[in-house]
Order: sequence, then structure tokens, then C-alpha cells
Amino acid sequence: MDTYNSKYYEPLEQMMAIRHQYMSKILRDHSGQDIYEFFKNKKILDLGCGTGEFLNNYYGMGAECSGIDIENNFKIKNKINFKLINIEANKFLKNCKKKFDVIFFV
Repeated sequence: MDTYNSKYYEPLEQMMAIRHQYMSKILRDHSGQDIYEFFKNKKILDLGCGTGEFLNNYYGMGAECSGIDIENNFKIKNKINFKLINIEANKFLKNCKKKFDVIFFV
């Protein structure tokens, strides 16, 4: 981690449980699916993924995850079906040939 700033990331990390609950409710209400069922085997892109921890939750549900951020603040290591890339969003999107089922953009 080059420039991890806990003052910025800690409040976001504390809100993860609330975001998860909210998304669970929305998915259940609109698709009838449980959040774990919905994200299993999905291809997810997180633009502006920060530390990668938010995206890591979906990897734990069985999703294939890609995260990009202009800052190199990753707390999570790359692994099979989980890639964090330090790159500018426009540059990544211009060269990306992959399709995604879900895109998070903060």
C-alpha cells in the first residue's frame, strides 16, 4: 500500500455491513433472490475499488471479481478470479474486452 489513508477508508469499511443489508433487501424485493444466490458466478467490476475489501465480499459469495483504482491502496491480494489493478478508469475501460454482469462505481 502506497498511500493508504485510514481517515478516508475506515468510515467506508464501517458502512460495508449496512450496504450489504441494503443490497440484500433490494435484490430480494426485485428479483426474489438471496444476495448469495444472485452474486454466485457473476462477473463483477468495481471502478474505484479503494482497498478492495468491498469487492472481496462478493468474491466470498462466488463471484469473479475485478477492481480498479487509481490509488494503490489495496489491502487484499490478487488470487484466482480476484484481480485488483492500479490503473486509471478510462485507460482500463478503453482496453478492456471483458464483459461484466455487475459494475460498481463510486
